Amino acid sequence: MKRRGLSLCHGLLRQARVNSIRAAIALAMVAGSCIPVLSEAYPTRPISLIVPFPAGGGTDTLARPLVERLKEHLGQPVIIDNRGGGGSNIGNSAAARSAADGYTLLINTDTMAVLSLLFAKLTYDPINDLTPVGYIASVPMVIAINPKLPVNSVQDLIEKARKDNDSLNFANVGTGTPQHLAFELLCRAAGIKINQAGYRGAGPAINDVVAGHIQFGVFTLGSVLPQIEAGNMRALAVLSDKRHPAVPNVPTIVEAGYKDVQVPIRYILFAPKGMPHAIMTKLNKALESSVASPEMTNVLSRNAYEPLYGSPEEISKLMRDENARWSPIVKELGLRLD
Repeated sequence: MKRRGLSLCHGLLRQARVNSIRAAIALAMVAGSCIPVLSEAYPTRPISLIVPFPAGGGTDTLARPLVERLKEHLGQPVIIDNRGGGGSNIGNSAAARSAADGYTLLINTDTMAVLSLLFAKLTYDPINDLTPVGYIASVPMVIAINPKLPVNSVQDLIEKARKDNDSLNFANVGTGTPQHLAFELLCRAAGIKINQAGYRGAGPAINDVVAGHIQFGVFTLGSVLPQIEAGNMRALAVLSDKRHPAVPNVPTIVEAGYKDVQVPIRYILFAPKGMPHAIMTKLNKALESSVASPEMTNVLSRNAYEPLYGSPEEISKLMRDENARWSPIVKELGLRLD
């Protein structure tokens, strides 16, 4: 009798386990079948766009007209969430930790590719924890000087550095920034060293170059275009392989003989890794349509940006290539920001 009772208990336990396994399989199948449906319905609620810089900066200024266009193409509000600080790492990390459901996005530049080289204690991987959705725009950088500096070309500047180094000072807008790295790349290519004055941001650096306290700097074209047009600064070269329509008479750095010193800044829309393909495709199409809109084109043109298009795969390759490009330079200079 006792053995029969035990057999009955064992049988019930086995059946319960079988039923649990069947239920788990059924649940997984239902969940799996729901993914395409959810992706197809996306978006059904507002989307958050993290801007990892304070309001009013260049990235924020670009993000605000972009969200209006995205709203038109996605049918849901896209709300800006400014999370500045830590060299953009606070906002980047928040985006990387978010659910990969398309409701949290990030706007930043391809300079994210060097963050792992500059910061030893990151809580996320800038290249592998975030997936590019698509390009937004690019902006070239320029070498801009005080107009009283007696040089007329990049080669003149380099020769002056070789003969009279103490008379030149470079306005460094921030250690490890694209502007700083472009300057170091030029010095490396030309075999020169120039004194640097450190600044917290482009604004104060531009003011000092205009005032003549510092002789020159590397800046995004949009940030100094008004000063160039007013005659308060002179551009020696655009750090690109093609001239920019906003300053058609300014030669490129390639024309100056330094083809390896091309350093554009590319703005990119990112998402947490692992986002469903259907949502990625929908976002990429909405982004490209937004960038191509007349309203966005006008905003980009006014700020010397140029629209840029590309697939997530192309941008992922670019990020890896940029990391490899800058790694030896960052190590050679011993740059660390933490």
